[in-house]
Amino acid sequence: MPNSNLTLKCQKFTVQEGLLLKGGQLGHIKLTYEECKTFAHTSPFAELPCHVSDVAAGKPELLNITASAVVLPVEFADKTFGILAEKIITFIGFLKETGCPLPLKNEVRGEACFRIVAGNDTAKPFISTNATIQEECPPRLVLEGLEPTQHAGATIKDKLLFGINTATITGKAVLFAIGAHEGKTLGVLLL
Repeated sequence: MPNSNLTLKCQKFTVQEGLLLKGGQLGHIKLTYEECKTFAHTSPFAELPCHVSDVAAGKPELLNITASAVVLPVEFADKTFGILAEKIITFIGFLKETGCPLPLKNEVRGEACFRIVAGNDTAKPFISTNATIQEECPPRLVLEGLEPTQHAGATIKDKLLFGINTATITGKAVLFAIGAHEGKTLGVLLL
């Protein structure tokens, strides 16, 4: 979040629940970013005295951020596939009396786009996201709430907001199924 001079670095994440559907239907996911710390976004990239507090999960003592999203398949202009996490709404909280220069409760909402960079339709696809991937994510049709200046067929670009400021997720992950679905293939196929 460059406009807030804030970078959050989380060492890992865990999927708490998820449902991926066949046929391009909506799915959902709930995940927890774990072991999060805050740093200045600009040089010297010093750690900030902002103790992340997982208020969304009701566990303020944990350095975690819990978020939920609806997931959709997407196809990029270069014919590669990805996942759009949309309708993200969560709060990033910070503990009081730590000297944190940011508000103690910050709303995060919007969409984040992930590209499948290797292994689509395998047991362990590799995904990545960053500012470039977010920008390359295809615009989507406005299905409801058209502005007076928009017309049927209007599109919008997805973005993620931290308060009123644009935010970007940067990261990589290997996805895999567990439990009864362990070893099953994951991926995107649009017809």
